[in-house]
Amino acid sequence: MKRKNILVTGATGFVGQFLLERLIQTDCNKIVAMHHNPLNKSIKERFGDQINWNNSDLVSGDCGELLSDIDIIFHLAGYSSVSSSKEEIDYLQKVNVDMTENLAADCVASPVRQFIFVSSIAVCENSLSRIIYETNGIPITPYGTSKKSAEDLLIKIA
Repeated sequence: MKRKNILVTGATGFVGQFLLERLIQTDCNKIVAMHHNPLNKSIKERFGDQINWNNSDLVSGDCGELLSDIDIIFHLAGYSSVSSSKEEIDYLQKVNVDMTENLAADCVASPVRQFIFVSSIAVCENSLSRIIYETNGIPITPYGTSKKSAEDLLIKIA
């Protein structure tokens, strides 16, 4: 079986770091981890040279060239906010929806065969049921709405 090249966006976040730890234990050929902010010392020490770090701004950048040898993407990068100011809502749209759409569009013309999107329970915040499914909840915050919009657009692209 062919070894996979994996890209993780939002790799320095809480979930991203735990995902990297698991991926290191698998038989991956290469793991590329994207981050926007400078890497701190503890992350460098934690992962050493087991990860190929790529410092990119997904919001403003084109990832086409980076995706040329990627098989699987774990898209964890996003922005969370509890504010409902116009500026925050616009930024949630820009990062959570537009960035996801741009990355997915770049994937269509690349060898990427799996795009795994990590969303949020905020998509289904307002549910009358104790068991929440993708269809029985309604986002009630701008953050939840932005993540739901990203989910909907990825379904259309798929």
